[in-house]
This record gives sequence, C-alpha cells and structure tokens, in this order.
Amino acid sequence: MVLVNGFLLFGHIGGVFIVGPESAILLRQSCLKVGVSMMRCVIKIVPILFAVGFISFCLNFPGDAFSETLDKVWKIAVFRTKPPHAVNIEQGLKKSLIGLGYAEGKNIVYLPTKIVGPRVEDFSETALQIRQILTHHPDIIVTIGTQASVPAWRIVEATGIPMVFAGVSYPVEGGLIKAFNQPTGKNITGISYGISAKQRTEVIRELFPDTKKFKKMAFIYSGQVLQDLGYMKHLKKLGHHAHWEFIFIDYYDHAQNDPSYKLLIKGLKKTDPDLAFGWYSLDDLGADAINFNKLLAEFNKPIVAITSEQIGRGAICGIITDHYSLGFVQASMIHRIINGENVGDIPPQAPTKYFIELNLKAAQDFGIVFDPDLIAKAHRIIR
Repeated sequence: MVLVNGFLLFGHIGGVFIVGPESAILLRQSCLKVGVSMMRCVIKIVPILFAVGFISFCLNFPGDAFSETLDKVWKIAVFRTKPPHAVNIEQGLKKSLIGLGYAEGKNIVYLPTKIVGPRVEDFSETALQIRQILTHHPDIIVTIGTQASVPAWRIVEATGIPMVFAGVSYPVEGGLIKAFNQPTGKNITGISYGISAKQRTEVIRELFPDTKKFKKMAFIYSGQVLQDLGYMKHLKKLGHHAHWEFIFIDYYDHAQNDPSYKLLIKGLKKTDPDLAFGWYSLDDLGADAINFNKLLAEFNKPIVAITSEQIGRGAICGIITDHYSLGFVQASMIHRIINGENVGDIPPQAPTKYFIELNLKAAQDFGIVFDPDLIAKAHRIIR
C-alpha cells in the first residue's frame, strides 16, 4: 500500500506542475495502475526471495551447524587388550562401521591402536598412553577389554569425550556403569563380554551331566588379571552351584612376574580336577598354540574353551561369545553418537546369546558322548 500511495502522490503532483490540473487526474489514474501492477509483482516475488534466502542459509550457515556432522572427519582412538577375542572385537567394529557407510580417511580416521598390558600394575602405563592420545584430540574413545576400559574411564570421564567399551566382563564392578539397560547420564556406554559365570557353569553341567564322573572343575586363572579375579569371586559366591566343586588354580609366578605354564601343570596334577576351564588368561594361553597343545597333552582331561581356535586345537567343547557381534554393537553405538545422539542416553548392554561348539573327535578320545539334543543345537561341530 505504501508503494501504491507513493505512485498516486507522484501522479497528482506531477500532473499539476507539468501538464496542468486538467491532465492531473489522467496521470494519477495511470500511476495508480502502475503501482498496483508493481505491488502484485512484489507479492509474487517476496516468497521466492524468502525461499532462496532460506536455502542459502541452510547451505551456508550450517557449514558450521548442519553440515558439521556430515562433513566432519571423526577421529577415533582404540585401546584394547592383546588376546584373540579383543582382536576379533576390533575387527568386528571396523567391519561394521564400513557396513554403516563409514570410510577411513573420508568421514572417520583411526588413531594407531594401543595395546595395553594384562596386569593390574600395568594400569599406570595404560593411563600414560591415554593421556598421550588425548593430545591428538580424539572425538571418540573406543576401549576393548577390562584392562583397557577401567584405567581409560578414570581419565576420560573428566574430558567429556564419548567413550564406548566392549568385552568388559564386569563393567558394574569395574566402576564403568551403575546398571545395564539404563542410560548412564555420563559420557560412556558400551557392551560387556558374555553370559554370567552362573549361566556358564549351568551350561557346562548340561554338557557333562554325570555328577559322579564330573564333579570337580578347575578354574585356571592369573591372580594379576582383573577380570580373572572378578570371575573367580563370582564363582566362589556360587558355592556348589549346578553340583560343581570348584578348584581355583592361580598360575601367576610372582617371582617371574608372569603367568607360568609350569605352575599351571603343577596345580592341575596336584588337585586332579575332572575338567578345567578359564577366562581371560586361558584365552591368552590359547593364543600360544605350542603351550596350549602341551596343556591338552599333559592335562589329558576335558578343557572347556572360550574361543573357537582352542576347540580347533583339541579342546573338547566351548561356550563361545560372538566377538564380531560385540564389535557390531559397539559400531552401532558409535554411529548413533556421530548422528547426534548423546552418549549418556544410550543404554549399556549385556550379551545374552552364546554359541556351543563341540569337538566330537576329542570327546570320542575321552569316551564321552554328548546328548544328541545338544549336538543338534551346537553352532559348530568338529568330527
């Protein structure tokens, strides 16, 4: 209206001073038509100009907001333990991130993986490694295994950097989280390692139902490994659960400051269990094919494995965690963080699935026949 009135005023004054009062009315009418036409053009153009401006705003301003998440190259630091299960989890993590559309060098970059020591006394060295990595300003900290996760969290918590753990046997007892399936409200989430000690002993009893022939079960462990100690404490709380008598064999040699294969064999011969199983240290021992084969030969009784590799080398059976699936869950959590979700709103998880693997050839050597239903349910069978 201001535009139209302006043209009317111009037409009236111009008509009086230029062509005289007689023609002022005609000029005023012409200016009115021009003003109305221009007003209509403005009405049509304004929405277009607004749309163009909004699109320009979205494309340019979020160069610091919208496109930040899409264009940013996320820097990921990985800390893990040495045993094969940790290697498999890391492989599962990286493969899963590729499946989710991430490409190294394009939208993510990995800092060199740091391998941490297995003993509690190695925590100070691990803490030093973490502080060094923080100088590279990672966007996400990935930890695999208890020895990597516990000392890392003590430092990372104060930084606010998202930390995603996997393969931690007891994250509640380790001080990482307060409970599973509940948002932590902090800059941490993750997935633990496997089924509980209670459930594992129940499954072993299903595999060896003869309570007279299989009564004493040795738990072989290293007294300087945190998750071994945690597992041992849980087993002791179980008492004679599932009709098992647990024997605890610590084969850590304090004089040599290292686990000792000789101490392990000595303990097994002295206590004479009916079968044996272990946790972190058994996985570490199983990675050494020579020593593991020697253990099988010298013990000459069933060993319940925790990795497929050990079953392939002659262990009679195993209750196996799908390590690659742990890596997938870890990758999925990282994907959610990159897409803007707060790490403290992502509930930590505990695995509920496991695989049973059977070595029927080893079972035959020991004169053991597994229940046909268990054989039918087995994920993998060696004949």
